[in-house]
Amino acid sequence: MEVKIHALLHYLNGIAGNTLLAAELRESAAFISASFLVHQSVARLMAHVTALANGEDLNLHFHQIYGRSKSVDVPVRRHWKPLKAIMADYCVNASVADIEGHPIQLISILDPTIEKLLQGEDLFQFHYALVRAEQMANEDLARLAKDYGYHYIFRIGLMQYYMT
Repeated sequence: MEVKIHALLHYLNGIAGNTLLAAELRESAAFISASFLVHQSVARLMAHVTALANGEDLNLHFHQIYGRSKSVDVPVRRHWKPLKAIMADYCVNASVADIEGHPIQLISILDPTIEKLLQGEDLFQFHYALVRAEQMANEDLARLAKDYGYHYIFRIGLMQYYMT
């Protein structure tokens, strides 16, 4: 298994370092390689590499939180008191990733027992579906951030929505 992991990471690093390729492709390869160091899931690595090799859009949307000077008039800023009340009522606690606006990664809230129940092709297909759901969730989050301003309640809500 170590040889396969090493081969996939070598493939990704080759893409990330090839200046003849498109910047988005290189960025996606670098992100996949770096994220493997965090999640350590071979099935997820294989799903990401498969999506990348198939030419699927893995454009990762990063949601920057702008200072008040840039986003004073967005709905999130105008209605911060009701948002704060909703978060308090439902005991919503943000993580550092939520506050910083990191891309949604559903694996971060995945129950580890689910992965233990799946093996082989089923595990790969599960992670492939997760990767596709993450892409849709990040596209939705980018749209919400553009229309309403970024707030971590959107990120948390979309993670729960796409996980169910």
